[in-house]
Amino acid sequence: MTTNRLTIDLLSQLAETPFADRLELAALSRQPPSSVYQRVGRMAEAGWLESVPHASPLIAPTRRYALSAAGLRVVAREREVDAAELLRSRPVSEQWRRLLLQRLETVATLYRLAASV
Repeated sequence: MTTNRLTIDLLSQLAETPFADRLELAALSRQPPSSVYQRVGRMAEAGWLESVPHASPLIAPTRRYALSAAGLRVVAREREVDAAELLRSRPVSEQWRRLLLQRLETVATLYRLAASV
């Protein structure tokens, strides 16, 4: 997969806001939702993103995306930093994901509010 500006911008956004869904990514990156949907699908197919289903009483079912280890390496290359250094600040372990998703239940409403602003 090519690493054009939109791809890098979305990967970088997910490094900063893991487990955003595609609509939130579109709002946060100021890109058209159709472009984000298409690009996220390609990045997931390339193995740069992983997704998990997520729903709560306040939030409609959606897929939330996070960088995979391969996606983290792409971001590190583009930012010209060591992947290990980036990994320390943006972990991708199963334990880290489980902890973050548990906390996401609390802040999911804020994600939606930020996306709508």
